Amino acid sequence: MRVFFICLLTLATFSSLHAAEYTQATDIIQAEGEFVTTDGSSYFSFRKDGTFSSGPLSMSGRQIEG
Repeated sequence: MRVFFICLLTLATFSSLHAAEYTQATDIIQAEGEFVTTDGSSYFSFRKDGTFSSGPLSMSGRQIEG
């Protein structure tokens, strides 16, 4: 259990050191080409070309495209 905790802490530390600092979703879309977020049951994808899509993360999710 102790080894697992140390590995998790190390991973979290390295992840935060290499994470980019974005202030708005539009910054992410411009830099990465896509911003994806979730509400826990569905994902929502906003792309640089102006398209949007969403889909279920599990059987209870919903799907929208536009």
